[in-house]
Amino acid sequence: MATANDLNISQPGIVAFDGIATFSGRTLTAGTNITIINGNGVSGNPTISATGGGNKVAFYAYLSAATQATSGATTVQADTEVFDVGSNYNTATYTFTAPESGNYQFGCSAYFASVDFVLLQFVTNSITVPFNYNATATQQTAQNHSALIHMMAGETCVFQAGSNTGVNIQRAGFLGTGFATFWYGYQVSKD
Repeated sequence: MATANDLNISQPGIVAFDGIATFSGRTLTAGTNITIINGNGVSGNPTISATGGGNKVAFYAYLSAATQATSGATTVQADTEVFDVGSNYNTATYTFTAPESGNYQFGCSAYFASVDFVLLQFVTNSITVPFNYNATATQQTAQNHSALIHMMAGETCVFQAGSNTGVNIQRAGFLGTGFATFWYGYQVSKD
């Protein structure tokens, strides 16, 4: 019976495996997220290791102040991190910097006390991805936006929000608790 540490394979060239494999006439080659050191199976005893298996770039930050004034589209001052895997979010400039080229997923929410038009957008060095919301009457609203954006290594992204009335972006939601204005991002794939 196999246990969590057993490797059960019957491939030509692998003579036995009981924690130590004996290779005969087989050459091992590294692949995606696999490294081999100290030999290749023909000469030397190889050490095989796997890497990857999860996002190493992710952040979640929110607006901690009671309100933030708007004048047109303005960068949301999401100054408090819930987490920042990889340390790529700057709470002083409210900016995410891509550590490597690839695809990144972003999401956001902003709460406004009384508006009938809302603009949410992600702005990078090369693209702006906007979302517009038109209400039927002046109302309280929390709006969400998400986008998948390709970024180059070193490129930055900010979350901006604005309204037609210039009202403040609120920290808390309809019941006055929680954090209704926030944004997050994570790496989906590398180039």
